[in-house]
Amino acid sequence: MQASGLAKRMANLEPHRFQPGENYHTRKAAERAQLESEIVAEFGSELTATDRLELRHAVELLTRRPRDHVDAVRCSNAGSRIIAKVRARIKQREGNRPPSETPRLMPEKAPLDLTAVEEPEPLAALVERRRARQDALEGRPIEVLDSGLVRVLPRPGSNGGDDDSKD
Repeated sequence: MQASGLAKRMANLEPHRFQPGENYHTRKAAERAQLESEIVAEFGSELTATDRLELRHAVELLTRRPRDHVDAVRCSNAGSRIIAKVRARIKQREGNRPPSETPRLMPEKAPLDLTAVEEPEPLAALVERRRARQDALEGRPIEVLDSGLVRVLPRPGSNGGDDDSKD
C-alpha cells in the first residue's frame, strides 16, 4: 500500500519534531550541558574554575553549527586543542603534588671500591725518559701514509723490535 505525500512528510519530520515547550535553543542548551558533563566527568574533580571555563568554551566550539566545511574543521580542531591543553595542565598539576605517605624507592649508591694508585713519576725522571726515547727515534727512517699518519720503520738489519742492542 502506498503512503500519501502528507504521511511521508510527517514521517520525515518525526525525529526532528520538538516537544511542547522545547525549541532549537533549549535542545542545543541541553545538548551542550550533556556534553560538558561528560567531559567534566572524564577529567574528574580536579578541575579549577579556569579549566571549567575553558572546557565550556570547547563545548561551545564543538556544538556550534558551522557555516561551511572550513569553519567546521576549525571549530573541531580548536575544541580538541582546548581539551588537550586542559588535560596537559591537569597532568602537570598531578606531577607537582607533594610526595605521598610512602617514600619513593631510590637506588642506593654502592660503596666506592677505591685502591691506591702508585706514586706518580717525578717530572725530572719523566723528562729524562722521554728525551732518551726521542734520541733513540731520531735518525730512524719514517714513512708518511696517505692518511697522514707517520710510521717509524725498523732500522736496516734489525728484526723490527725497539731494542737498540745491535748499535
